[in-house]
Amino acid sequence: MTQALMYGFLAALAVSAVSLIGVGSLSLSENRLKFITPFFLCMAAGAMVGNALFHLAPEAFEYFLEAQGHDGLKLASLLMVGGFFGFFAIDLILHSVGKHDTPHEQPIGYLILLGDALENLVDGIVIGSAFMIGPEAGIATTIAIIVHEIPIELGDFAVLIHAGFTRTKALLWNLVSGMVSLFGIVIANVAGSYSEAFPHYMGPIAAGAFLFMAGASLVPAIRQDAKLSKVYIRLLIAVAGAGMMWLLLAGEHAH
Repeated sequence: MTQALMYGFLAALAVSAVSLIGVGSLSLSENRLKFITPFFLCMAAGAMVGNALFHLAPEAFEYFLEAQGHDGLKLASLLMVGGFFGFFAIDLILHSVGKHDTPHEQPIGYLILLGDALENLVDGIVIGSAFMIGPEAGIATTIAIIVHEIPIELGDFAVLIHAGFTRTKALLWNLVSGMVSLFGIVIANVAGSYSEAFPHYMGPIAAGAFLFMAGASLVPAIRQDAKLSKVYIRLLIAVAGAGMMWLLLAGEHAH
């Protein structure tokens, strides 16, 4: 096992451990959990939009513009649209099947897991590639991704609870989704030396998927019981979620 691969695996395990952040809610009462869930849904919606538009999309546009010029911008946009409508199609299929097979677990839960697994795969590829450059780059990238994942994982756990998952099941599947990053490490080490394009293609697809989930699934869920007195605080939390994604840009530029 090469040094880069070993460090990459350790970093991916650290990132995956962030998915266990929801374990803190296991001791909460059902009423308390129902009270705080909408706030984390708002955080998730803001973080997803911020992650898509502040990180994934700009990185894709920058890469494809440099690689292919203006045609590259069209390709990046097409991949985002493909991610959006791809998850739209999955959502329709899950709703259709869910009417008969899983009436208590809403499709948004499975979409969240699929979207999170996709991003974790990309994270693994990015971490693996960074450690191939050098330990310092790998460590800096890992720290940035861990900070980036905390609000997203909190939101994901809240969404899974809202979707009807038990807390234990939500925690387990969130962990499984996080472990997908290990496959990304392997992919980076096997294919990274041959082509750097793969994560750049995955990024805009994930961005489109997150925009769909935030707009089509989370926002309707957030506004279901949104009384006027709750509107402002929920809006502020959503903006704060996006704001955290914006603040991470400073850390990324510093490296």
